[in-house]
Amino acid sequence: MPSKETQEIETLLKHVRLGSRQHIQQLSQKWPIKYTIPAAAGVLSHLSREKLPRSAIEFEHLTLACLCFTGITKALGIPPARYLNPTETPLWVMIRDAIDGIGSWLILCTVVLANHHDHEVVQSIVLMTTSFFEKLLDVPELKHTLRSSSPMTAFVAFIWKFTSPQSGLPFYLVERSLQPSEAPDHPDTESEEQRLVSDGLHTIVRRYTEKSEEAKKQLLLRLSDDGTPRSGAREFVRIASERAQRMAQLCNPDNSTWISGNFIEAINMFTDTLGDFVSLEDPAFLEAFRSHRMLKRIMTVVHSFIRHLDLETKSANLMVARMAVQALQKWTAIPGVAVTTTKAVSQLIQGGLLSVYLTLLIHNHSIRGTFERSCRDLGQWIINYSFYPSVHAAIMVALSRIDQKQLLELFERNEDHWSRRQWVALSCPLFTLGRPGMQLLKGRGLGICDNLFHTDRADITPKKSDTERDSHFQACSGCHTVVYCSSLCQREDWERSRHRDDCTHLTKLYAQQMQTCSRLHSSTRLFQFAILQETYRRCMKDGVPDVIRRQVIHRNREPLNQLVISFNFVDSTGPPENLPRLKSISELWEGLKEKGSNELGSFARALGLKRLEAMMDDFTKDNNIRLVEGRFKFRDQELYVLARLRIFRDEDGIETPEVATILGGTSANLG
Repeated sequence: MPSKETQEIETLLKHVRLGSRQHIQQLSQKWPIKYTIPAAAGVLSHLSREKLPRSAIEFEHLTLACLCFTGITKALGIPPARYLNPTETPLWVMIRDAIDGIGSWLILCTVVLANHHDHEVVQSIVLMTTSFFEKLLDVPELKHTLRSSSPMTAFVAFIWKFTSPQSGLPFYLVERSLQPSEAPDHPDTESEEQRLVSDGLHTIVRRYTEKSEEAKKQLLLRLSDDGTPRSGAREFVRIASERAQRMAQLCNPDNSTWISGNFIEAINMFTDTLGDFVSLEDPAFLEAFRSHRMLKRIMTVVHSFIRHLDLETKSANLMVARMAVQALQKWTAIPGVAVTTTKAVSQLIQGGLLSVYLTLLIHNHSIRGTFERSCRDLGQWIINYSFYPSVHAAIMVALSRIDQKQLLELFERNEDHWSRRQWVALSCPLFTLGRPGMQLLKGRGLGICDNLFHTDRADITPKKSDTERDSHFQACSGCHTVVYCSSLCQREDWERSRHRDDCTHLTKLYAQQMQTCSRLHSSTRLFQFAILQETYRRCMKDGVPDVIRRQVIHRNREPLNQLVISFNFVDSTGPPENLPRLKSISELWEGLKEKGSNELGSFARALGLKRLEAMMDDFTKDNNIRLVEGRFKFRDQELYVLARLRIFRDEDGIETPEVATILGGTSANLG
C-alpha cells in the first residue's frame, strides 16, 4: 500500500496534470525530488503547442506558463543522481522532445509583453523568461536543439529587439519605473530585488550564438525583413547601436538600478556578442557595422560607465573596463569594421578613449602589476596611431575636451611617477611632431615631389618659407604610392626614374590592400614625411647631437653624409628625435634582402626597386641629400618609410637644420 507521502504527491501531480495553477505553484515551491521525472512530465504537458490558447490571450495563460517555467527550472537544478533510475527517461530528453512547445509558450509571453504597458509586469515577465531560457542553455545536451528550434530563435530575436513600453527605447531589466505599478497578481520571482541590479539580456544572446555560426545565421534570418542575411545583419546592428546608446544613458544611477560590477559585465557580454559576429568577417555584417560607427558607439558606453562610476567601486572595475577597451583595440585591425584601420582608431578616440585612458592612469594606485602594464600598452598604442593624420586630428579635438580637474590631479603627482610620465609620453609627440606636421600638411607647406630630378629645375632654396611653396600634390593613378607637384614631373619621373618599371607591381599591391582595408591614403604618407622632417630638424637643431657623434666614432668616423639616419616611432624608449640610429648604405640594402638569401625580397619590391636604386644613387652623389628612415606601427605590423631630405647651409657652410626639407621617398609594410 502506498505511503501517505506517496499518495499526497500522486494527488498533487494529478491536479498538476489537470492544469491547476494553485497546485503547479505548490509543486514549484516544494519540489518532490524523488518524483522529479513524473512531476516534470506533468508540468511539460502544459507547455505543448496543443495547449496554446486558441482565442484571446488572458493574463491567466501567462501566469500558468511562468509557473511551469519555474517548475522546470527547479527540476533542472536537482542532480539526476538524486532521482533518476535506469528505467526513466532523462529529464533533458523530455525537454528536448518538448522544445518547440516550450519555445512557443515563451513567444506567447513576448506577445503579452508587446501589448502591456506596465513596467513592473514587463520587467517581471522578462526576468522570468530569460532566466528560464538561460537555465536551458546550461544543459549541454540541449544547446544544439535550442539553436535549431525556430520558436527558440524567435524568442531570442524578440528579446534582442524588444523596446521598453515606458520609454520606447531598447529594454533593460534595470530600467527604473516611471509610473506606479498596475500589475495584477502574478507569480513572484526568486530574489527579484537582488537580481535586478544586473541584466542578463545580453547574456542569453551571447550564449545562444557563441561558437555557432548556424545560430548566428538563424538569428539574423529571423531579424531580416526580406529573408536575406544582409537585411538581418542591418537590423541586428541597428538594434545593437540603439542598445549601446541606451546603455550609455543607463550608466547614470538615477536612470537604472545597475550596480557597477554588473554593468561592466553587461558591457563585456555585449562586446563579446558583437565580437563573435565581427570575427566571422562576413561582408554584409561588416557593412552594417561600419554604417553605424559601432566602435564609437561602444567606446561611448565605456566612457559613460567610467564617468559615472562611484569612487568606492571604481578600482575594482577598472581592470574589467580595460579588458573591454582591449577588445575594441583588436577590432580595429579587422578589415571592414571601418573604412580603414585609422578611421577605426579615430572612432575610439571620438568615443572618449583619451578620457578613459586618463581615468585609468589617475586611479591606478590601488591596482598594480598587470593593470599598470596594460595601461602602458594602451598609451603606446595611442601614440603609435597618432602618427596618422586622421587619428592625430581626432586626438587633438579629444584633448580639448579632457576633464581639466583630472588632468590637474595627474600633474600634482611626482614628476617621476609612471602615470604622469606616461601621459607626457603621449602628449609630447602630439605637440612637438604631430602638430607641426599637421600644420605643414594643411598649409601645403611640404616641398615634396617624388620626381628625383625635380630639383634640377625647381627653385627650392632655404629663402622660401614652408608656406610659400606651391605643393598641389598629384598621386599616381595606378599605384597611388608616389606623388608629384605637377604633371610635368610625373611624366619625367616615369621616364628618368623609371617608375613605370615599378608601377605594375605596386598597382597589384594596392589592389590587395584595398581588399584588406590596409591601404593608406597619400595624406598619411605626406603626414609621416612631415613627421620625419620635423624629427630631423629637432634632432639637429643644436648641431650634430652627441648620440650621433658617438655612433660616428664607433663606425671609424664614417662621414655622416654617407650614413642613413633612422628614427623609431614604434617602441622607442624616449623621444624619437633624441634616439636616432645610423646605418650604412650596405646595411640598408642588406636589410632589404630575403632572410637567408642574397636576393632582394618582396619588401624591397613593395618599396619600388627602381626608386630605391635612384634614391641611393642620388644620395651618394649629392652631399646635400640625406636619407632618413622611420618605423611606424600599423595594426600588428610596422610601416617603413624611407625619405630623401635636402639640407641647406649658411654662408660659412654650416647646416641650418630648421629649413631641412623632405623631397620625397617611399614606404611599405614590413609585414
